[in-house]
Amino acid sequence: ISACLVGSEMCIRDRSKSVGNISTLRDLLAAGHDPLALRYFLIAGAHYRSPLRLDEGALHSAAEQVRRLRDFKGRLDRLQPAEGASDRDLQDQAGAVRDGYRAALDDDLNVTQGMGLVFDLVRDANAALDRDRVGEAGRAALRQVLADVDRHLDVLGGGEEALDEEVEGLIEEREAARARRDFKASDEIRDRLKERGILLEDSKDGVRW
Repeated sequence: ISACLVGSEMCIRDRSKSVGNISTLRDLLAAGHDPLALRYFLIAGAHYRSPLRLDEGALHSAAEQVRRLRDFKGRLDRLQPAEGASDRDLQDQAGAVRDGYRAALDDDLNVTQGMGLVFDLVRDANAALDRDRVGEAGRAALRQVLADVDRHLDVLGGGEEALDEEVEGLIEEREAARARRDFKASDEIRDRLKERGILLEDSKDGVRW
């Protein structure tokens, strides 16, 4: 799969349309698709011996799953662990998911099944984070699951430092504008980012993009 991601002329055949309809990576990137979402789609979109159905819905779903993983990692990175939190059940669940994920990969590289377990954990862990019920041990266990998964997916880090710095700088400018109630400047920064395909979301944990 990694070889398929090297070179801008790799082709993906769209089985949902007429035979011979080909999309290259260059075509998909030019259409605005996230390279990490494309990577996730190719690795985890279906079992490697099953056909992949290439359409907008599948690519959108892959992008959403990458976003969920990255947002979850961000929450763990920003977390101030709750002192004395009782998260033993969450630690046990994380351990079981690590074992289940490995077992799924041992079962003829069934990444899709393994990721189903991971996203169940992400859902439950997000609920625990919302209730401030994740301590340091729980966070460490959850981070280990993400580390195991990203050894194969490689979608959670690297390669975006310059963009990160630029966007974070604009977010700081926007927050300063909002603090001084300069909502016109704040909206202009949001619109500038939106034109580049970057959406801002104001949440209780701060601004996400």
